[in-house]
Amino acid sequence: MKAKNFVWGLGLSVLAFLGLAAFAGPVQAVSVVIDNGESGYSATGTWGSSTLAGYYWNDEIAWADASGGQTATWSFAGLDNGTYYAYASWYSLGDATSSATYSGLNGGDVTIDQKINPHDRLFDDGTHDIWFGSLGEVTVADGTATINVTSNEAYLYADAVALTDEPPEPPMILIDNGDPGYSTTGTWGNSDPNLYYWGGEIDWADGSTGQTATWSFSDLDNGIYDVHASWYSGGDATSSATYSGLNGGDVTIDQKINADDLTIYDGIRDVGFETLGQVTVVDGTATISVTSNEAYVYADAIALQIAGGSLAGDLNEDGFVGGDDLDIVRSFWGQNVTPGDLLQGDPSGDGFVGGDDLDIVRANWGQGTPPAPSAVPEPTALVLLSGAFLPWWFRRRGIR
Repeated sequence: MKAKNFVWGLGLSVLAFLGLAAFAGPVQAVSVVIDNGESGYSATGTWGSSTLAGYYWNDEIAWADASGGQTATWSFAGLDNGTYYAYASWYSLGDATSSATYSGLNGGDVTIDQKINPHDRLFDDGTHDIWFGSLGEVTVADGTATINVTSNEAYLYADAVALTDEPPEPPMILIDNGDPGYSTTGTWGNSDPNLYYWGGEIDWADGSTGQTATWSFSDLDNGIYDVHASWYSGGDATSSATYSGLNGGDVTIDQKINADDLTIYDGIRDVGFETLGQVTVVDGTATISVTSNEAYVYADAIALQIAGGSLAGDLNEDGFVGGDDLDIVRSFWGQNVTPGDLLQGDPSGDGFVGGDDLDIVRANWGQGTPPAPSAVPEPTALVLLSGAFLPWWFRRRGIR
């Protein structure tokens, strides 16, 4: 009976461990915000304050005329050690200093033009989503961090500073119509100004044969990118704008429906973009084109953003290109699969696992950071280990 109880107890312990290993939730990001006027905030010199609901953190902001010696400080304590990303909020209505100098950051001081309102990351103050501007990184070694801001010209604004250990989204790489990298064939017109177009203007064509707009990207890091396009048609556009250059082949878009999957800030306004799909970059370049055989086809901006955790050839997305990725290609070799599905071995995005996919893995072999050996075995490894170990242990102890 004791032997049976021991076996049941050991079995339940293994199952409990497996359950914890299988169902442990993701690590939650840590974000700490200190507002002007809160504990941890201090200022030297003379400061005034203004209120504006929805634009300042908790609706209020401090300001100084920068007559000299005026500094605002945000002092954080009780932080876990590690690297944090620092952000600051301000909203100036255009009357601010162009040389707000923030200190306490890795790499030294950062000078910010506060005439340009921040638009890097949203934080929620409990009532409103407030835009913050990126300052850089801060390394915490003793649980504390201190951020200061000062300037020698009016007006200097001090609102909230946020520290978060959640990395920022990868930057957008964008080509607008008329920018270097943009080209057209055939006859195109241009409309401007409009608050809905990137940069205030857009190209259009009447759908005659041979009218194509092309965005050619270069000097890209290899990897998989999400592809976004902007347009705004007023409802008079083609329902068959065909975009090419994407994983999985051409994508046909109804431009009568305006782009609205996400917005990107062009420095003046938020402009709507539609997600077209993905493109795999293996030689530092990508080319996206649009055409249609009916009026009107619109060509505005194309934005590329590297997909989260993306590294060309890293099919299992563990941050390293190695044997595990090669095994995925081998497992699906010669099969038709979902175009662009990395876990089915198709980084080329053509829907077939073959030599081009193998070439992508080989070209990037050894790139990235090898995953650290796990101190805790995978659940499947524990099952196999217990299956091999327990009978031997029982025999050694004379338990039948």
